[in-house]
Amino acid sequence: MKFSFAWLKHYLDTDLSPQEIGEALVNLGLEVESLNDQGLLLAPFKVGYITETEPHPNADRLQICHVDLGKGNLSKVVCGAPNARPGIWVVYAPLGSLIPSTKQVLKSSEIRGVLSEGMLCSQKELGLADESNGIMELSGHFTAGASFKDVIHFGEILFDLKITPNRPDCFGVFGIARDLSAKQLGTLKTPTVPKIQGSFQSPLSVSLDPEVIARNACPQFMGCYIRGVKNCESPPWLKSFLTAAGLKPISALVDITNYLSLGFSRPLHVFDAHKISDLTVRFAKVSETFEGLNGTTYSLDPSILIISDSYGVQSIAGIMGAMSSGCTLETQDVFLECALFDPILIGKTGQKLMIQSDARQRFERGVDPLSVSFGLQTGLRLILDICGGTPSHILDLSPKAYLPRHASLTYDHFFQKTGVDVSPQESKDTLCRLGFTPTQETSETLTLEIPSWRPDVEKEEDLIEEILRLKGFDSLPNLPLPPFSKALESDTLLTPFQEKQIFLKRLLAQRGLSECVTYALISEEEFSYFEEKKEYLTLENPISHDMSNLRPSLFPGLLKVLLKNENQGFPSASLFELGSLFKGTSPGDQILTLSGIRRGENTAVHWKKEMRPFDLFDIKADVFSLLEGWGMSSTSFQIKREGIPPFFHPHMSGAIYQGSKRLLGFFGALHPALLKNFDLSYQTPTFAFEIFLNALPPPKYSPPKKALFLSPFPKVTRDFAFILKKDTEIHPLIDAIYALHKSLIEDVLVFDVYTGDGLLPSQKSIALRVVLCPHAETLKDAEIKELSQHIIETAQKTVGASLRI
Repeated sequence: MKFSFAWLKHYLDTDLSPQEIGEALVNLGLEVESLNDQGLLLAPFKVGYITETEPHPNADRLQICHVDLGKGNLSKVVCGAPNARPGIWVVYAPLGSLIPSTKQVLKSSEIRGVLSEGMLCSQKELGLADESNGIMELSGHFTAGASFKDVIHFGEILFDLKITPNRPDCFGVFGIARDLSAKQLGTLKTPTVPKIQGSFQSPLSVSLDPEVIARNACPQFMGCYIRGVKNCESPPWLKSFLTAAGLKPISALVDITNYLSLGFSRPLHVFDAHKISDLTVRFAKVSETFEGLNGTTYSLDPSILIISDSYGVQSIAGIMGAMSSGCTLETQDVFLECALFDPILIGKTGQKLMIQSDARQRFERGVDPLSVSFGLQTGLRLILDICGGTPSHILDLSPKAYLPRHASLTYDHFFQKTGVDVSPQESKDTLCRLGFTPTQETSETLTLEIPSWRPDVEKEEDLIEEILRLKGFDSLPNLPLPPFSKALESDTLLTPFQEKQIFLKRLLAQRGLSECVTYALISEEEFSYFEEKKEYLTLENPISHDMSNLRPSLFPGLLKVLLKNENQGFPSASLFELGSLFKGTSPGDQILTLSGIRRGENTAVHWKKEMRPFDLFDIKADVFSLLEGWGMSSTSFQIKREGIPPFFHPHMSGAIYQGSKRLLGFFGALHPALLKNFDLSYQTPTFAFEIFLNALPPPKYSPPKKALFLSPFPKVTRDFAFILKKDTEIHPLIDAIYALHKSLIEDVLVFDVYTGDGLLPSQKSIALRVVLCPHAETLKDAEIKELSQHIIETAQKTVGASLRI
């Protein structure tokens, strides 16, 4: 936000220099991006008068301007601006001038064979505006050769502030002056505007649509009809203020609304009354259109708040007026509007239509709800003083009254939270200077009414911050942090859940997987490979087409990393990522997930190592290691073929369940169609897993492990070969064998799978090795035989297996 030192002093009586004001603003939390003396920069520039123009002999779009600089001095300047013509006053830059926008010194040069003796400048080149069309034209009559700085009274220092969104009150110069006054750096000059009484009923009426009232989209609307105005050029003081802020003065009526917007953060709009009829504040209809003051036509929808009449849409509420009802120098009657609109509604509308305006910038951050009457009366007073006219009685539609907000401060809490000792009286005085009004006070607490212009203040911490802001953040004591060892004694740095996440990442790294971090946003096409379209997971205003949806899986990012590696000549990769996937908009729909992918060969080329492609059992081993690392035993979860997502291979994947319904994740081969969608060869099998950490049992702190106990008694190994149906899963049998004697059975291993001669085509043979480890005494043959028989019977009952003889 730009403004001149003179504009600030218009509201603040202070003896401080601009540099001191700049330092104070930074200490108040208002970032000063630059502090420039524009008077010094513009001192070399002169006012010139174009007496005649002639075509450039070697360029169709250029012309040679003869510029009168007074005292018989004429300069020939080559110019390509479309508005350069005889009879206008312009800004001339002599040779040797420093152009503010480029920071380059102007040198004598030939342009297409013609020597140019200077330059005619635009507002942008002079640093007075961000954009400009053509050279700057000066309105009025001047002395040729006069100093441009003196003509526009522009010897001021310019402030450029970066206002944070939480301080909408400082989007007006008066709000900045109010903060400086509260810090006791000057006396605030609050403008007093006596209420103006109208002399007739407004010929135009205004109504609020019932839906607008129900949704509180327009809490207050005020307007006034003014007859007999004479729209003219603004007075020098007003043009000076606006020019310093980077705005081009247009006409008194338009400039007055800009002045109130920039000066008091109070947007208004003025309609040419002869171009409108009775107004209605309502929501737009489907496919309704609107041509703005910027000349662009917009297509509207029912989410957009508008001001309309019988002719059509006359304004997008709080953002921009219509071209058709704008004021010109011929305007005689006007309707001045000052209203309050829902900031969220204005923000969404501006974002949807991609319109940036000073009004939107202020409304979407929160305009003072009690400023409507002040804004209308101030605007009305300025119009009558500059343009004349006769006002009507004021229209006031206020369906809902403003309800003051309150916050309380406990005095002792200030020292506890800041370490700064401030007396109760100093705290109270500071808040009062900021506009807070005490409503209740005890020896320990203070309750205050929050100023209407401070929507960012809600609770005690905000009050503490305000006091500290005015006292100075440099008053905070420089205290060291407690020693690290004491912090460990008093509290644990990481939760068990966080510790387990770190442990699992290290475990996967040990197993040869590399960690990735990918974007949580993917394209709509990639989203469709994993989920059906869900509007609530689509961004309304994505930064790019490829980042429009929240990811429903971590696989899109990992697959793109695989493709990038493959394109760089690394076809084999083992990757994992720990991150969130999104299933909806509720808090529980954001799921912390650990996903991994293996593709290609299990080892690099080596003369002493045998290479083989990754298979299903590699990824299954990863999953089992992860779950055991989390603290789950292999018997506490089951592998099923229920609820497997379609992006997994239907015959080479499984779902992991705890109990019958608690889904922990998936693992298996990815579907060839998915690989093809990501431009990966589907002929190379790719195996992956996805574990939902939020679904796992809550981890607990594990006590220090005891020393490993080795049994002094010999282990016993027994091998069994069972015949069972080819499609029977073996995992239930392994779990059942473990359950026979948990303390005695140490391990159950599958060491052979056979199909072929001696078996039916529908059968397979599974060879199991059971390791028995006694802890009390050496096992007797009878005990081993009895347990072996139980294993055989269990195989029959569990999976219908028979012992192969």
